[in-house]
Amino acid sequence: MKKIILSFGMFVALASVGYAQSNTTTINQSTGESNTLNIEQTGQNLNANINQTGATTIGNSAEIIQTGTGSSAVIFEKGKRNDVIIEQTNGATASHIANVNVAGNGSDDNIVTVTQAGKSMEADIDVLGDRNNLTVTQSNDKNRASIQLTTTALNDDNTISITQMGQRGQAYANVDGDRNEVTVMQDGLDNRIGDFGAPGTTVTTTFAAGTPGAGSIIGVGNVAVAANTGINIIGDDNTVSVTQTAGTKDNQVAIQLNGAGSDDNSATVNQSGTANGNTAIITVAAGSQYNTATINQANTISGMMNVPSNLLPGPGRNNSAAIEQSGDFDVATINQTGRSNNAVIRQLDATFVGVNTATINQPGTFNNAYVEQSGVNGSTATITQNKNQGTVAVFQRGDGGHTANITQNSNFSGARLVLLQNGFNNSTTLVQTDQNYSQAPDFELIQNGSNNVTTGINQSGAIRRITQTGNNNTFNY
Repeated sequence: MKKIILSFGMFVALASVGYAQSNTTTINQSTGESNTLNIEQTGQNLNANINQTGATTIGNSAEIIQTGTGSSAVIFEKGKRNDVIIEQTNGATASHIANVNVAGNGSDDNIVTVTQAGKSMEADIDVLGDRNNLTVTQSNDKNRASIQLTTTALNDDNTISITQMGQRGQAYANVDGDRNEVTVMQDGLDNRIGDFGAPGTTVTTTFAAGTPGAGSIIGVGNVAVAANTGINIIGDDNTVSVTQTAGTKDNQVAIQLNGAGSDDNSATVNQSGTANGNTAIITVAAGSQYNTATINQANTISGMMNVPSNLLPGPGRNNSAAIEQSGDFDVATINQTGRSNNAVIRQLDATFVGVNTATINQPGTFNNAYVEQSGVNGSTATITQNKNQGTVAVFQRGDGGHTANITQNSNFSGARLVLLQNGFNNSTTLVQTDQNYSQAPDFELIQNGSNNVTTGINQSGAIRRITQTGNNNTFNY
């Protein structure tokens, strides 16, 4: 075992200049076990490099602590049960760069921690291995963090955490493996969980197609939700959780479960509090199944007890949420509160196997909910809109067996409800009420096929456009 500690008193003898100047320290350890390296630097334009990449590096500790401005820290590690730490601090204006690389098959059970306090900082962690614990914490504005576990599908059972406290931050995670847990938390304005400069992810509805006739509202117009891809997952049984906390706005999140055969994954996005102008997207690749996607854009604080109402944030507005799943047995849920929000769920299986579940809850005003589903074994769509002037559109295609449950209660005029079902043995339950008759609610139903059943409640003053094509269809109000 070797233990090397370089503090200010030692590294001034190694560097070409002294305290508060440009200091550089580099240490290489090629082999050994239970070695300890510790570099501490104070000043400006600091540089520290540690290389522990021998074939038998086990149980090593590498630590770089830098206090100053313009710091750069690089650690190369290889092996098992190693402890890697980088700490870079000096107030809200320091700019730092941290890079950690844990390479080589069998780099397992390592702990990597990067902590940065400053502005316009960068942190990058690249790992190949299993059961690693990887953490990045950044405070203040304009920071970037990236964690990648790629190259092969040998990256299993890892724990990944990114925390950014400030404005205009960017976070990115790319994971290829199974049973990994990814957690990202951002607190501030105009943050992005998105790849740096990569093409964006877009989910677009197709509701404008196939307008059946003059005066119809079946063509409610295309709705596109776009954001840069921020978290990319390939594999099974992975869990992704993203939180952008109360009072945030103008944030973007895009998560991709990106690979055929990526099954049993769970992705959740929480954009809470006032949550104005936020965008969240979750997509699942074709050929996958049993994936769960949830987006919450809701005022989660309003239900807190013992908090005066004048201190509670108002509901969110102008938020967009989209989930696109191209597999089977998938579950998608979007919860939104507030005003002028858009929710889109598309569950389109090219093989028409189906059996997917979509749920949208929208208490608020001028909200729009869109669901598209296809399959042969029957998918379920449930939409609930309360309050004023919302629009609901549901398209269910394929051979049928679909179920739609739609509740649209409005205490002001102008609600719209559109439903298209193709195939056989579809069933629909509708509740549409409007307490104000100055503009009656608008309802359109199209069922193409046989043995389709629609039941429910429709306001007596509503405008109804009903088309049923086929045999043994039933419409009952």
